[in-house]
Amino acid sequence: MAETPQGAGLSWLASPLPLLGLLLMALNDHWLRAEWPGPLTWKLSDVAVLLYFPALLCALWSLFPRPWRPRPSSRAGVLLSCALSGGALAAINLSPAASELYVGTLEFALAGSFAYTPDPSDCWALIVLPVVAWDGLRRLGGSE
Repeated sequence: MAETPQGAGLSWLASPLPLLGLLLMALNDHWLRAEWPGPLTWKLSDVAVLLYFPALLCALWSLFPRPWRPRPSSRAGVLLSCALSGGALAAINLSPAASELYVGTLEFALAGSFAYTPDPSDCWALIVLPVVAWDGLRRLGGSE
C-alpha cells in the first residue's frame, strides 16, 4: 500500500477533533473552572488532552525522516500515539513514581515549580480514545 505523505500527521492535528480538544482545554482552564469549579470542570481537561495529544504526537513523528517505522501517519502510528497518550494519563494518575517523574520533567523543561495530584478517577477520560483513534485512522486513510 502506498505511504501517506509525510505531512499527514500535521493535517490530523489541524482537523476538527484535535482543535476541539484545544478549544475545550482553553475554555475550561481559563473560564469554566473559575465560573463553575467542581468535578466536571476538572475532568474536562483530561478529555481535552486526549482529544488533541495523540494528533500532536503523530504530527511530531511525521517530522522524523525515513527510515523511522512505523510511519507516523500510518495505522500503527495513529494507534501507537493513542496508546501512548492513554498510557501516560493512566500512569500519572495511578503510579506515584510516574506522577513524580511527570512533575520533575515539567520542572526541568519549563524551569518552574509544579504540583500534580494523582486522581485515579481521571482515567475515565480514556473512553474517548476509540473515537480519537477512529478520527485519526479516517483522516490519515488508515494506511499500513
